[in-house]
Amino acid sequence: MQTSTYMKKRTKNPLFSNLGFTLIEILIALALMSLVFSFALNYNFTSRQLLESESKKIERAINYASDEAPLRNKVIRLKFKLEEPPQGFSIEYGPDENFVLPAKKVPEKDNLTESQILEIEEELKKLDRNFLPITDIDEANLKIDESIQVLGIGVLEDKKIIFDFYPSVHFYPSGEKDAVIIFMASDEEIIAIVVSPFMTDIEKIYQKLEFNEYDEVDDVKYNTMLTMFEDYLK
Repeated sequence: MQTSTYMKKRTKNPLFSNLGFTLIEILIALALMSLVFSFALNYNFTSRQLLESESKKIERAINYASDEAPLRNKVIRLKFKLEEPPQGFSIEYGPDENFVLPAKKVPEKDNLTESQILEIEEELKKLDRNFLPITDIDEANLKIDESIQVLGIGVLEDKKIIFDFYPSVHFYPSGEKDAVIIFMASDEEIIAIVVSPFMTDIEKIYQKLEFNEYDEVDDVKYNTMLTMFEDYLK
């Protein structure tokens, strides 16, 4: 039986060769690899970008409060809401420079009885009456995206991280402010925003989260934050 001229040409064409991959298969494979690679890059970039974007909200609030305290001649505070989503914070103005903030340290809720928690909450409500929110700020700039978490506020003077009872950072008419580290995290990375009492520059420290096979995300975030705080205090 004679093979047609068309079939002879077809079998010689490398696109129809049975010896390995065809050119079309190779091109398709390369296209798929490129697509997967671009997705991976985009995911990592978006995660870092979102963490940066949300941290800048707090940076802007810190700079704003630093400027407003001497201008108003009043104590300004960033009051954080961490205990239930969505997280956020408010910028509030209080009394003048003669006002003395309570020196009492607030313990963690886990170490308190229900009656002790209620007692502390009543004391904090009395303190709250001295502060009023600054209302000329876009509410969107005071909310934290649900993909990002404010883990806690590290108080350098007390060498302690605060999680409970709406922790606050205070700014004074003298230009001084609380020395704190504000810890924020995505599911891949932690950023520490270091607020110096006298310096205007804000330091930022980054730390990738490292997971073992059975690690819980929240546990890794918590332990990484503690390590970063302890390293900074050394």
